[in-house]
This record gives sequence, C-alpha cells and structure tokens, in this order.
Amino acid sequence: MEKTRAMTVTVEDHTIMHGLGAGVSQVVAREGGARVRQIGIQDQFGQSATYEELLEMNGITVDGIVEAVHELNA
Repeated sequence: MEKTRAMTVTVEDHTIMHGLGAGVSQVVAREGGARVRQIGIQDQFGQSATYEELLEMNGITVDGIVEAVHELNA
C-alpha cells in the first residue's frame, strides 16, 4: 500500500516573505510535519502589469497551483 505524505500548499497574492506561508512553514517545522510549498510573489523587485498578469507571472493560477501540488507530491 502506498504511504501517504502530508503536504501543505499556501497561496497568497502578495510577497511570500513574512506572509501566511512563512507562518505555516514555521509551525509545520516545529511540529515535524508536512512538506510545504509557498505560492505567491517571490522575493524580487516589483513589476508593472495588470493584476491578472502579475498573478500569471508568479504562478498564482489554477494551473500553477495544480503544478505545485504535483511537484510536491512527486
């Protein structure tokens, strides 16, 4: 039987630095639990585009989230 691995994916439409994903990662690390993947604006200089374009550029889309889950589960 395949062993189940715990995983957590956080998604935020702003920087991942000091955001929800960072807090979740700290708790998970302290508890010794799941693998964590943070999806959001990476630590980078700001970019100009429409809101939808910025989400796309940073993988904050349905396809981006699904891809992250598949990578985390691999």
